[in-house]
Amino acid sequence: SSAGAVAGGSGPGPGAHSPYDGHSRFRYPAYSMGRWEPSKLPREAGGGTPGPANYTTSGALAAIKHHERMGNLGGARSLLGLLRSVPIDKSWRTLLEGALLEARAAETPAARRVFKFLLQHAPWYGPVWHEACRFEQRCNHLDEALAIAEFGLQQLPRYGPLWFCALRLHECAPRERSDQMRATRALVERGVRSISKDLVWKLWFEAAQVEERAGNLSRSRAAYVQSVRACAPNLRWKVWLGGARTELCHRHYEVAAALLARAH
Repeated sequence: SSAGAVAGGSGPGPGAHSPYDGHSRFRYPAYSMGRWEPSKLPREAGGGTPGPANYTTSGALAAIKHHERMGNLGGARSLLGLLRSVPIDKSWRTLLEGALLEARAAETPAARRVFKFLLQHAPWYGPVWHEACRFEQRCNHLDEALAIAEFGLQQLPRYGPLWFCALRLHECAPRERSDQMRATRALVERGVRSISKDLVWKLWFEAAQVEERAGNLSRSRAAYVQSVRACAPNLRWKVWLGGARTELCHRHYEVAAALLARAH
């Protein structure tokens, strides 16, 4: 599994191969480089081979998206194959786009191999973990998605999007409701101690809505209170509005009206 690979994986050594490299141990089909024709790329993508000397992330991404729009997935893969000589700290974002391209093309095993490579060789980039989680969630592999999220949070405990992704995964995990909510609350308690301070309010806010959907009004209210305490004054209206919606769902109209008045 991807998570298992991360747990036992080593860091990105200087000789790390691209997953699109035919010599990689994460072997892909040998894509023909001849199908990539620089003269036919959009102007912003540039016309040169993306080697270490002239590689730019924006140019490579533009070229890959151009090939995908044209329905030329082979051309996009060929371009990705040319990244074998580009250092991972420069090519990770382009390889991530390759994983997403494979997912959009319903090439699930190929997408998973690219994610596996990135999780092992570029674990310090938050979007890699986030997109890998979302990919496994879309594949309905919730346990795998949660495992990846946990490894990612150990690696990057201040990366906000991963905490919110993990919160959503816990909410939809196929477990007993009591176990589900216990795990969700434990995650929130960990998160507010680790996440960037300017996102603490939002984590409490999302937790309040999870509690409300689970039918726990008192806990939802308590989480909204924590959100207000951690929130910047210019953002508190969002918390008041969320609280008003929760109260309306429970037909507490006077409380909802008071919260709406504070929001305005």
